[in-house]
Amino acid sequence: MSNLKRGWMYERFGGRGGILSSFITGVNNFIQYACSQKNRMSGDKIKCPCKKCHNLKYMNVEMVKYHLFQYEFVENYFVWKYQGEEDVIDEMYYVNDLHGGTQPELGYDNLYQQMVLDVAGPNFYQDGYVSNLGKCPDTITKKLYGMKSHDCHVFMQRLLPIAFRELLPSNVWQALTELSLFFKDLTSTTLRVDDMERLEADIPQILSKIVGPVQYRWMYPFERYLGTLKRMIGNKASVEGSICEAYLMTESTLLFSHYFEPHVLTRNHNVDRNDDGGITEDLEGNLSIFTHPGRLWGETRKRNLSLDEIKAAQTYILLNCEEVEPFVR
Repeated sequence: MSNLKRGWMYERFGGRGGILSSFITGVNNFIQYACSQKNRMSGDKIKCPCKKCHNLKYMNVEMVKYHLFQYEFVENYFVWKYQGEEDVIDEMYYVNDLHGGTQPELGYDNLYQQMVLDVAGPNFYQDGYVSNLGKCPDTITKKLYGMKSHDCHVFMQRLLPIAFRELLPSNVWQALTELSLFFKDLTSTTLRVDDMERLEADIPQILSKIVGPVQYRWMYPFERYLGTLKRMIGNKASVEGSICEAYLMTESTLLFSHYFEPHVLTRNHNVDRNDDGGITEDLEGNLSIFTHPGRLWGETRKRNLSLDEIKAAQTYILLNCEEVEPFVR
């Protein structure tokens, strides 16, 4: 079916607010065609071309039909290329065909410049819509120069998803594509309230996919720690020395606190308010290092020690046990 005969895709409602029969028939034809392209399906699911999914999600037939009735087709999707329709060339140069233009052949020797032109095309958009992107790539630095603010938006919203589709992993490419579609919808000529609500709900997930968890992006933990370091300054004439000295003192006292008696209150060991001394198992033949008071917690469990744990226990006994000192000497 030619894209000139698919005006029904964006004529969903009639005069009384009901869905037109032509739209229902067209949706059924679309479903029938998409299901016939087995190489573009994921099992029994097809890509949903509604304004919410943007051909990024596979869904079953009934859900795709529901989304099309609810959200309509995505803008300017006259060629069903994500469902396997082989009419991409007509879609790319559709404007030039209307004006009777011809497509010049690409005769560039530089591969970097030709790569950009393969994505954008010399006459991809109509005159005045965007600058000539063929002059932007620099062959030495491998960067794009001379792009206006609007050119950057066009490159991000329309060309970026196409350029990196085969170069990046699917999860990275999908996140960049969702960001491009977000700005494309945000800068569209017509924007409804439900579209704004959908964009507001989608942007946190898109940012999470691109930049990762929020704790690695916030400055609050680092600012709090910098405040702790600033409070260590005792001599403002030697700020770095004061911070280093206080930091070493803090780490040293923390290390020494592990060797204190159990009744001593430290930063990592809180003594109970009503300390009853705990339980001490003074068995016959038991070493002194195993007679420290403690409290039983949970059920009894047995396990075998690893080699590293056995070596650590042996070293601790040799260095701290009174019964072993005569043999060490």
